Amino acid sequence: MYPYTPESEVSAGTDTTSQPWSLQQLDADGKPVGEPRPVKAPAPGFTTPQPPNAQLGKLYEFKVTSSTPQTVRYEITSGRLPDGLALNQDTGAITGIPTQTGIAKTGGDTPARE
Repeated sequence: MYPYTPESEVSAGTDTTSQPWSLQQLDADGKPVGEPRPVKAPAPGFTTPQPPNAQLGKLYEFKVTSSTPQTVRYEITSGRLPDGLALNQDTGAITGIPTQTGIAKTGGDTPARE
């Protein structure tokens, strides 16, 4: 068993990527075994390059990946995808066939061109 042992109090909404914390192994009776082990959480972010341009009327496929292990769900929190494209929230895949030309903002420019 490895309970979470915070080194300091952290309030909701605080960036905890730089906060020190540790894991402590316990035996069957709940007593510590060895020393707590320090853990450093990875900084959250995307590890994929800028998405390639989509072409009007042609199948588009792109997979978003994150630096956070075991990301549970992906979500667009700002902007939108071009019409005809959809985000699979479980896998991070952006797929579909763009139906309009123009530029859709999703934190970066992802144009669909003729």
